[in-house]
Amino acid sequence: MASDSEDCGQTGVYELDVMQTAAEPLRPTWGERTFSKVQPGSIRGSIFTLVSTAVGPGCLTLPGRMANSGIVLHLLIMLGVALVTYLGILTIARAADHYNTYHFADLVSKALGPTWGLLLDLVVIIDIYGIIIAFQIMIGEVVPSILGSLTLHAEYTLERDVTMIVLNVAVMLPLGMFRNLSALRFVSLVSVISLVLVGLTLVAELAFFNHHYSNLAYFEVNMDLFSTYAVTLLTFVCHCNVPIIHKELAKRSVKRMSKVTFRAMLIVLGGYATIALFGYLSVPQSPPSIITQRSTPPGIHNDWVMVICRTVFVVTVIFAIPINGPPFRNSISKLLFKQEKPDLKLHVGITLFLQFSTLAIAMFYPAIIFLFNFIGGFCGSFLALLIPGLLHYKLSGKHWSNPWNLLVLSISISLTLVGFTSVLLSIVALA
Repeated sequence: MASDSEDCGQTGVYELDVMQTAAEPLRPTWGERTFSKVQPGSIRGSIFTLVSTAVGPGCLTLPGRMANSGIVLHLLIMLGVALVTYLGILTIARAADHYNTYHFADLVSKALGPTWGLLLDLVVIIDIYGIIIAFQIMIGEVVPSILGSLTLHAEYTLERDVTMIVLNVAVMLPLGMFRNLSALRFVSLVSVISLVLVGLTLVAELAFFNHHYSNLAYFEVNMDLFSTYAVTLLTFVCHCNVPIIHKELAKRSVKRMSKVTFRAMLIVLGGYATIALFGYLSVPQSPPSIITQRSTPPGIHNDWVMVICRTVFVVTVIFAIPINGPPFRNSISKLLFKQEKPDLKLHVGITLFLQFSTLAIAMFYPAIIFLFNFIGGFCGSFLALLIPGLLHYKLSGKHWSNPWNLLVLSISISLTLVGFTSVLLSIVALA
């Protein structure tokens, strides 16, 4: 009897194990997780969204910054900026959950007060306006080189100005008049693809350049270091979109957001390091302000791969300008005219002002490094360093003199002052 009872007990346990195993879903394999369809709010989907938000045409100026600061020092600056970006994003995510607010401007107003909310609106306006001027300059720089590759030559200044005016009037202004530009969301994907293509081209074509690399810069400490820091900081700024990305994350938690942010920063850091390093190594003596404008490799009559890169890049920038219009219009309307959404008359007026004022500045003052330096040093420092530092202090609930708060605030404010210093130095140099 005892034996029968024991057999029945073992059978019952076995049947229970089978039922539990059948009820539990099998954990997907690495291949299934990696190559399955990307779902909205998934880890991979959120990583891509964060990467596409951070990555922008500004990274094409990094080889020139590496030439000024040296390979080792610039890579260290990139690593440091990636680290503070990672910590800042997590702080914003924690603050969004704490205040249950997932719009960046509202979050800042709620956490730090309405004055900081107004300051944020002003900084966003300056940031977008400066970025659009930079995009206009890039169009004027790159399109003539594309036409030259097609043997369509003219006097450079005339060719640049006519191209910029035609594209603004015929393409960007009509698109900018639309109130809803959701159909252009593909631009973020095209932007990432174009920059990946540029990076791969720089790597593949390095062998065609016969440099001996005897005079490479590795660690150059000089006044250009401030500019290098500011421009590098600008290329990592994506903080305004963090609350909404965090909100849409499936099974939302700071831990999952940490995983998303860490992987996104690794991707961005790897891509930027590749473009900076291989761009610098290809033309170490005099890298152009935009690396796609470098000279053709020796022995190649026309670098058609780079021409394709330039073309895709220009298409991305052309569509990126009207996409940046709505947040600019909304911020201007809210700050100056007390309208949450501009009416039709205000919509048209702000769009015309934005399009043609940025075009005029880009045509007469095409100083793109100064512009990136200004935006990165001022707007980037405010958005990526100062605001996260203050949010950390508010979330702690402790006095600012608390050792941990003191450390965070000291680093945040010090790096912000470095960014502001780069702006002052660039203004003095321009004057």
